This record gives sequence, C-alpha cells and structure tokens, in this order.
Amino acid sequence: MSTKPQCAMPGALERLRQAARHQGSPTDPAGDVTDYDWSRPHHFTAAAHRRLDDFARRLQDRLGTALGHVLRTGAGLVADPPAECYPTAVDDDGASACYVPLRDADGHPCGALRFPRPLAAAWVERLLGGTPSSRTGGENLSPLEAGLLLDIASWMAKAVSEIASSAGTAAVQHEPTVTGWAEALPTDQAEELCRFVFREADTAAPAATPPNSQNETDDTESDADTDQADEDAPDDASAEAPPADADTPDTPAPADDGVGGQPADAPPAPALLLTSRFLEPLAEADPAARSAGPDPDEFYRQLQSRIEAASVTVRADLGAGSIPLGDFLDLEPGDVVLLNRARGDTIDLTVDGQIVLRARPAVTAGHYAVEVQDLRRHPRVELAI
Repeated sequence: MSTKPQCAMPGALERLRQAARHQGSPTDPAGDVTDYDWSRPHHFTAAAHRRLDDFARRLQDRLGTALGHVLRTGAGLVADPPAECYPTAVDDDGASACYVPLRDADGHPCGALRFPRPLAAAWVERLLGGTPSSRTGGENLSPLEAGLLLDIASWMAKAVSEIASSAGTAAVQHEPTVTGWAEALPTDQAEELCRFVFREADTAAPAATPPNSQNETDDTESDADTDQADEDAPDDASAEAPPADADTPDTPAPADDGVGGQPADAPPAPALLLTSRFLEPLAEADPAARSAGPDPDEFYRQLQSRIEAASVTVRADLGAGSIPLGDFLDLEPGDVVLLNRARGDTIDLTVDGQIVLRARPAVTAGHYAVEVQDLRRHPRVELAI
C-alpha cells in the first residue's frame, strides 16, 4: 500500500503556469487585481529571501577565498541578491556560457555553475599565469582550457558544498564535464531555480547590496546631502520643483537587461544555479525543527488500527427456501416453510453481503447466537486490512 497520497492539483497548476509563459502576454487584469509576474517563480517568501541573502553573503566570502587562492587575486567577490527564474530564463542575456553540472549527495541533478565564455577564457589564462586576453567571442574552449576550468569549478563546488552543508542542506558535487545549459540540468521547463551571481569586488555595482539591509553610513550621507540641498535652494517662492515623474539626469537609472535586474554593460560574472527544492532547507526559519516525515510502518499501524476499530454488521443466514407464489399468499400462522439446509449444516455469516465465516446455531444468555466453526477469512476482507 502506498503511503504517499496522490494529488492531481500540482500537475494542473504546472500546466496553467506553462500556458501563461508560452502563450504570449496575459490579458490586462481587472482594476482590483494585483499584477502577478508570471515570467518568474515565486517559490520563496520575503523572509525566506532574506535567509537566502545571508547564505549568499557567506558563500561570497568562502568563494572569494577559494578563487583568490586558485587565481592569485585578492579582489574578493560580492554577491548579487538571489533571483528566482525558470530554466528558459537562464540564458536570456544572450551571452554564450559554459556550465558545470552539480549533483546532490544522492547523485540527483540540483543545479550548475555558469561561466560566461569570456570570463572562462580569462580565468584559464590567469590560472596559467598569463594576462587575461580580450577574447569575447563564443568560441568553444579547447580540451586543455576545459580541464583547467573544471579545476576552478571543483574549488567552487567544494566551497558551495561546505556552506550548504553547514546551513542545513545536502552537500553538492560537480560533474567532471563542461557542457551547455540543457545538458547541465536536464529538467522540466517548469522547474523553479534560484540564481546567485558573484562579481569581483572592484567591478560590482552598488545595486548588488541585498535588499532590506540597512547602511547607516549611506543614511547619514543622504541626510547630509538633503540638508545641503535645502541650504542651496533658492529663496524665490515662485521657483517650482520638478514633477515627481520628471527625468532626473543627475541620477540615471542603470540599464536593465532583464536578467536579475543587472546593468546590460556589467562585466561577465560567474553564477550559481540551484533548484528551489534543494534550497528549501536553507530558506526555512528553523531547519533544526524540520520534520523528518512520516514513518511508513507507523502509518500502516495507525491505518490498520483504525480499520480494526470500525464497526461492521454481521448477519447469520439460516438458509433459503422456494415455494409457489400461490402457497406463499395462503400462508397462515403455524405453517412451516422448509429451508435448503439440514439441521446439522453450518450457516453463513455475512458482512456487507459477503460470506466471511461459517457457524452453527446456538443460544447464549437467552439470546439466539452462532458458534463459529470456520476461521477462514474472506479474501476481500484480507485485502482491506
């Protein structure tokens, strides 16, 4: 007996989600309906994202140390805020990239390391002690370059495994191959992912600061700038402030390429892609309190005890007889109808019309009763319990 209930609802939701992504823009919602971004998953709550931010910051330090040792650089890394996405959005930036698959402790695919090809070539040349070239094309890596990239990926996978294990989820290991995205994580297009981008500290944009974090220094400088602006403001009361939606050339908004909110001209950076299912333990408020799941044996025992406690109606069938309809209509008190059983024959005990036992008539405490003679159980009853 399977202990895992089957539910068709997730499949229906998945089909609806796929239809929303692949059949063009949705119709305009009613005025009282909040817009929903169907182009990305919403697997984690805001509180869970804050815990993933903390995971990314710890990982950036560990990755920075590992890559600094391998590539002999002390620039360090800065993690962008984690962004949820579907597999189809991983390569939306149009950049050609190399992928190193990641597997969990049981060997199941759980993500991949992403290296834009220009970055991969630059890191390989740095590993060899040379000066990174300006190679920006999408040409494939040579076997030697791919092997050196795998050496770098092994250090990164080890760092990810250490931080993930200490945070309460499974360890990870990398596959010894450099491949494309479709081969790195062969999964359904509705698989929900989380992307962690790590930029070198001297090229990271200020936008990489995780949301909801408080920076007292920035607040102080902002207050000071506001006070200075108030002092420099003209006294002419007729001077009008620009409208709220006017363009402000002094503070241009960064160009967005639609991939994680990063500027289009941002330098190439490595990324860690992990499935949301793999990250669920990291996003929990208290991983130590996570339930280990039901014990199948205990589930079976509880189910059997409930079945055994259920009441059933047992009927004793003394026999049956056949008489003409005319004789039946002429029956009077005292008449005898012969049954198809002899005096010493056993009678049938039925439950829900099914014969389950054989017995003989008896009398107990002034009541008619039956004495069980045959202990065979009916096959359907055996299946039920």
